[in-house]
Amino acid sequence: MSNTLHVFEKALAQSSAADEPLPTALVAKPSTIARVVKPRSKSSVPFIKGPIPLGWMMAAAKCSRAASMLATALWYRIGLMTKQGNEGAEKTRKLVIRIDRQLRNQCGLKRWHVGKGIRDLAHLGLIVPLKAGRGRCPEVEVLREAGKNLS
Repeated sequence: MSNTLHVFEKALAQSSAADEPLPTALVAKPSTIARVVKPRSKSSVPFIKGPIPLGWMMAAAKCSRAASMLATALWYRIGLMTKQGNEGAEKTRKLVIRIDRQLRNQCGLKRWHVGKGIRDLAHLGLIVPLKAGRGRCPEVEVLREAGKNLS
């Protein structure tokens, strides 16, 4: 890139001294000079879909930073899993969440945040750990009704 820029500046200096037009091969195309940044649509911005039980979130926030970060990540993933117009079936269905690398990266969680958050949330009775193990992504079941008696 710097070599191309150097050649371009050298040709510009020579052409301005000789008052000759630049060769067409050295003229930069408008698309390479500046790219137009399109505004993001509202649907492409990540958000947490509600309703989120307030007692559930308050109990997680009181426990530890790792627990509150994991709670936010879990409800973000629940919002991605659920579909609009299917809310009656959502309440009867189990909420099993797999905490994989993609979710950790999106929410800024480290491995130790996940481990400590799972222990803290399970101790409060907000989640039930299902699968875990060395080299495996942990899976948890989120208990919706657990936050009602904790607040």
